Amino acid sequence: MSVIDPGIAAPRPLGPPPSFRDRTARAVAAPAAAAADRLAVALITLDIVLMVVLQKFAVPLGGDAQVPSLLLAHYAVIGVLLLARRAVIDPTRLILYGVFMLLAVLSQIVPDRSFSVPSLALTLVTYAPLAAVLPIARASYRRILLNFQWIVVGVCLLVFFQHVCQLAGLGMPSLDGLQPEPTIYHEYVYLQPLYWSSPYDKPNAIFLLEASHTSQMIAMGLLLELALFHRLRFIVLFGCALVATFAGTGLLMMLLSVPFLLGRVRPALIAACLLAIPVILGLAAVTGWFEIVGKRLDEHERQDSSSYARFIAPTQIVIDTIEQHDPDTILFGVGAGNMEKRPGVLWLAFSKVFVEYGFIVFLAWLVFMSWVLFRAPGAWIAAWMVAVQYHLLNGAFLVPLHVYLCWVLAAGYRLPSPVPVTSAAPARERAKSACQAPARAFN
Repeated sequence: MSVIDPGIAAPRPLGPPPSFRDRTARAVAAPAAAAADRLAVALITLDIVLMVVLQKFAVPLGGDAQVPSLLLAHYAVIGVLLLARRAVIDPTRLILYGVFMLLAVLSQIVPDRSFSVPSLALTLVTYAPLAAVLPIARASYRRILLNFQWIVVGVCLLVFFQHVCQLAGLGMPSLDGLQPEPTIYHEYVYLQPLYWSSPYDKPNAIFLLEASHTSQMIAMGLLLELALFHRLRFIVLFGCALVATFAGTGLLMMLLSVPFLLGRVRPALIAACLLAIPVILGLAAVTGWFEIVGKRLDEHERQDSSSYARFIAPTQIVIDTIEQHDPDTILFGVGAGNMEKRPGVLWLAFSKVFVEYGFIVFLAWLVFMSWVLFRAPGAWIAAWMVAVQYHLLNGAFLVPLHVYLCWVLAAGYRLPSPVPVTSAAPARERAKSACQAPARAFN
């Protein structure tokens, strides 16, 4: 049986994003479908766990070449899903991926210049799994997101554990010194002081690449909790842990996602969150968070700062490329792997694609990623937050972690069309707490 599903590209009827079915509808699912969902949920949850614990690990290939371990793990999970006939190949995604890759290869071999074959090969391999989708029940997608929330709880606890160890004078627990050097994933600073000459380091939850990645993962959990699950204890935990990371990218993700929260947070939950704010602010004051942030407010003005390297430098290099007025460079780029390397700078995806592959491939990449993320996402808030972390907060183009987070949280699913609700749920099944999500809170 072919793994290509010819019906998967059928357009969804116009209208608002679909909502998860209420508990009554989920309870009557067929036993066979439930068994299939359990397998899919277990495999996707395993994939997310491996994306957390394997972030710092890579398989050395000789010289500076290496393959991220989580790329191999994700391929294994996708392979099992395909063999088990849980996942299928979306024809439209496959075509868009093929166009993107064909133009990427042509942009490298048509101009008379050198390029990095490993860099081009990593591009081909990294984006291929995005052509797969998982037809899955809404209840199962909900369970995947709930499992992700528990993984974020573990990340939060590790953040607090690292702080406690540092305050006790034991140093921050990390994999540094324990992990064999050839297996360390390059290009990241695993230990970062809170500020210049600080005796304390920013927490990275031991396994995550940097404090900024820790901050972003916690922010994603907080956004899902605010928009979908509405559990106050999780909101307080995630909010405190987000502040405790001392990293700004998670807060920026929250700020950029505010429009998706409007109309989703119930008044009672807003009141509860307002009561929790003093707790979070108290934690921030006790830990000196405000003083540390104050020392970094002018970072964007310094060319050696993380803010400049993360947001300004990528935009500036694209502008510089255009201002050269060289048609070959603008259309076909400078070659895969030939982008200027600057200490501390991880080029945002749009800048790397534009500079190395040119404007034509840039358009093909943008169409492909936009279709994958926003054609029919499982939850719009999930699609938005992974798009923010991929496009705006990280040097993500050749980092499988950021690409595959898009897949496991939002873009990897085909959900059934919602069944209109014609009658209210029985009173005993309605939310008992004003802080809990109503039955149809998901979309």
